[in-house]
This record gives sequence, C-alpha cells and structure tokens, in this order.
Amino acid sequence: MLLVVFAVQGQQGKLSRAAIDSIRALHAMREGGSVLHFPKSRIDMGAMLESDTARVVSFFFENRSGRSVAVERVTSSCGCAVVKYDTATIAPQGKGRIDVRFSPKGKAGTVDTDIFVYLSGGKNPIARLVLLGNVIGNDEWAHLPQSMGALKLKSCKVDFGTVTRSQRRIERIACANAGVVPLRLSALIKPEYVTLRTEPEVLQPGEEGDILVIVDAELIKTVGEQRFRVLVEGIKGTPSVRTIEGKLYISDDKE
Repeated sequence: MLLVVFAVQGQQGKLSRAAIDSIRALHAMREGGSVLHFPKSRIDMGAMLESDTARVVSFFFENRSGRSVAVERVTSSCGCAVVKYDTATIAPQGKGRIDVRFSPKGKAGTVDTDIFVYLSGGKNPIARLVLLGNVIGNDEWAHLPQSMGALKLKSCKVDFGTVTRSQRRIERIACANAGVVPLRLSALIKPEYVTLRTEPEVLQPGEEGDILVIVDAELIKTVGEQRFRVLVEGIKGTPSVRTIEGKLYISDDKE
C-alpha cells in the first residue's frame, strides 16, 4: 500500500485517493519511457478552419523494454480526438504507431489534448502524448463581413473625403487572415499616387491587422473627384474579388 504523508501547520494528514492515483500515474509515465519510446510525444497541427475535414496524425514508438508488450487501451481527454492502435504483441525493438483523428467541427479555439497510453495488465498510463493546434471558428470574423479568399475585411471601399494637393493621407481597413497559411499582400495594379501595405507586414493564420491605403495627393494633376481601384496581390481569387475601390476629392491648397 502506498501511503503519502504531508505536514500542514504542524499537523499530519493523508493525501486523497485521487492525488495518490495521480502520483502513481506520473511515476508510471516516467518509468514508461524505458518501455515505449516515442521520438515525438507532442504534435502541433498548426492552424485549421472549423469547417476543415478531420485530420489524422500519427505517434510512432519503439519497444525498448527487452520484453514483449501490448498496448491495451489509449484514451483521449477530448471526444474530438479519436484514437486507433494495434493491440498485437510487440516484440523487443519492435515498432508501432498510434493514429489520432482530430475533427475541428465545433472546436474553435486552442487545441491542447492529452492522450494516455496503457499497456496490457497496467493500471496506470505509461505514456502521455499531446496534440496541439488552433481551430479558427467559422463565425469568428463576423465583424469583418467582406471576403477576398482567405482575407476578411471590414470593407472593400475607402473614402478619403476632401484632400488638398499637398497632403499625404492614410485610410485603414480592418482585416484578418482567416486561412491556414501566412498572407503577404501587395498591389501591382494601382494609380501611381496610391500605395498599399499591411500592418503587420505578414498576416499569420488567425491574425488580425490593417490594410493601409495611402494617397500622395501631390502626384495627382487635376482637382475635383478622383476614383481609383487597387488590385490586391497575395491572395487567391478573380480580379473583381481582389479589388479595393477608393475615392477622394482633390482641392487646391488655396481653397
């Protein structure tokens, strides 16, 4: 029988059964490294959309115990992760794997799932595997109703109002990368007096930022209303989908 004693303000007491079981499990997992060796016990799936199909990752291991063993069961801390494994006996130096099928539907947010491995006849887990990731929710960008492929925007239009010919003006459009790969945006087709960039320069998956549309009015030759279009590069979609429209009214500095 395992008895763990601690002192509190000069008094002795006993740990709860749950605490003792936790200590036993931790000890078993430390010892388990000499039985099943996992070269990689943590896998980061990166970013994915809630609407993506299920993803399967594999944890590989080797039997280093010097005796034959068998995996009896594998449990997951989340129902979104379904495990599959072979229960056949594994000889010394034999290898195997545990497959984990993760479904992102309804799991928007950070993924941090524990997977525990038990051997035949063992009460406590001998290995703890960790599945990490980030699920981007389908409704997360409701405040950015416009879409350019993976890019979500507050609007696809900017209005600078009245600008004098000596001014340099900036308008910002709130945006976010709703995709799973980084976005670096630019503009190749635009008037010479317009510059486009983003803050930050590269939008990581799930990251929000701003598109900066900059107008150098001194490069505009005529007064009056000016309308322009900017074709955004770095995202997928037809030109009509990737277009930002702008307008401004140029006045003389004397007006």
